[in-house]
Amino acid sequence: MQKYFAIIEDQRYQGFVKHKLSDILTIVACAVLCGERRETEKAYKLIAFTKI
Repeated sequence: MQKYFAIIEDQRYQGFVKHKLSDILTIVACAVLCGERRETEKAYKLIAFTKI
């Protein structure tokens, strides 16, 4: 699954990036498949607000 997310361009400023976008998306996808809601909302905010 991670190799499919790796083709998505990460438009965040690379100087502030701690984790690869493909890693974040993989974790979120797994959480959604397992029924997690609270952590996926946190991850969405992380992705949405780190774009500069």
